[in-house]
Amino acid sequence: MSTGLRKSGWAKPTPLISTRRQKEIEANSAKDAEIKNLFTELDSPTMGYYLWPSRDETPMDFGIDLKALSAFMHVHIDWDPTRKYLKINPGAGTDSERRVQAAIKHLRQTIYDTKAQAIFEAPLFLLDPPTKGAMRTIVQPIFPYGTTFADRPRVVGFKLAGERLDLAASTHWADTQRPALIKSNLKRMEDHLRKNLANLQNIRGWMRMRVHFGHLNLIEYMTSFGQMESSFDSFHDMMNRTRTRGQFDKRIHDAMIASHFMDKISSYPEKFAPLDVKIGSVQNMTPKHTAIIFIATDRQEFRVEAEIDPVYFDTYVSETNTPLVEARMVTGYQFGTMKVFDTSQRKKHMEVTVVNVEDELDWTLEIATDDPISPPAALQAIVSSLSGTLATRIDLMGFSYPAMHQRDYTNITSITIKSAWQYIIPRSGYIIEVAIYRGGSETEQASQMDAGISVYHCDWDPTMESLKHTTRDRIFNVDNVFPSGLGDFLKHVQLFQSFVSTTGKGGAGSHVDGVSSG
Repeated sequence: MSTGLRKSGWAKPTPLISTRRQKEIEANSAKDAEIKNLFTELDSPTMGYYLWPSRDETPMDFGIDLKALSAFMHVHIDWDPTRKYLKINPGAGTDSERRVQAAIKHLRQTIYDTKAQAIFEAPLFLLDPPTKGAMRTIVQPIFPYGTTFADRPRVVGFKLAGERLDLAASTHWADTQRPALIKSNLKRMEDHLRKNLANLQNIRGWMRMRVHFGHLNLIEYMTSFGQMESSFDSFHDMMNRTRTRGQFDKRIHDAMIASHFMDKISSYPEKFAPLDVKIGSVQNMTPKHTAIIFIATDRQEFRVEAEIDPVYFDTYVSETNTPLVEARMVTGYQFGTMKVFDTSQRKKHMEVTVVNVEDELDWTLEIATDDPISPPAALQAIVSSLSGTLATRIDLMGFSYPAMHQRDYTNITSITIKSAWQYIIPRSGYIIEVAIYRGGSETEQASQMDAGISVYHCDWDPTMESLKHTTRDRIFNVDNVFPSGLGDFLKHVQLFQSFVSTTGKGGAGSHVDGVSSG
């Protein structure tokens, strides 16, 4: 129904806007105009333009070498500092559009990689709840030998102390508190992994993911804990505080534990197998030797990891009523493949540490980046001097290893010989590496020895290989990192932890369910 009123011909007044909003509108208009100009200035249908996402930084600030990238992607890339964009010219060719798209994808991946490299998540500390029979009212710190809390030393371990729980309290702990803590641990670990794996999948370089057994050393901790006055609940609360700081010690300082651990694995030939199929049996294991060499120059410190291969002397042995059979004897060692690393470039991006007070043995899951580099000129002569045949030595446990003396080389600050035995559980794909580290002395009987025990899955290294110089995407999540599930991974870790505990100081070793199940 018409009202008979005519619409006003007056224009609507301009609405009032803030100065901040006006500047935002002007900035958006300028950006729209700039993008429009990009498309009107295209030199050819396949010319590409990449508008840089940061006005305060350049591609060079992100570590992008335009000449190297142009050569790698078979295009020509120029940076326009005024308009803040990259111009991608593929030149002639039938695949010019594909090369432009690949170059843009590589640029995006480089930006995501730089941002992911800057992520350093604080370690997550989880407390593995003791079993009913082991539970006590107090958790006490273990200080280095000869020190007390008055010295404010680091805490190198933890132990249960105080009274046993009475019947009612122990029943409540076993039926209610402990299962709740286990459930909370699993959820916190899974949430932490999902968050960090999603961030780290954008890293283009080489990564390594490993579980290490050892001991959490606390550097910053509450005074009440240092004074031996911490209840279990107070200790648990302290480990959840962001101000609690620690470093994980991966070395097991009694190397005999490694030897006993391997004896235990050898007693289960139906469950374990050598990772190297040529070895055949866990009863005939031979180690892989690596020299870990630190070299100092005027401005930097480098780490060289040199594989050491055995030198064999082939003979023939005659046995009664049998033909001649070949026998191989190791007469020495020689250097093999070498990798050089800049020690300042190693970065730890994720860490989950589980503290086991009952067994006095902790473990940590970490992801670190540490790309090998080409040896700089100052290092070439030193690396080249790592040649020749190395003599064989026998340690206190009867294992042979290559001898290498620090005094024979210049600019070398330390040398450690690592001997590693690698086993696999074939049905699950989990690998356990037992290593003995030797160094510090040139005499056989006095050589300093430590051990290390680590775990990883056979899919981890291929998943985390370097993607530099490719445009491949990395698929990195809880489901593909733990193919049989997080719970199955934890069961394997706790199985190996029980092996270490029964061979070392840790106690009965029957406690194998602290994070995954009740």
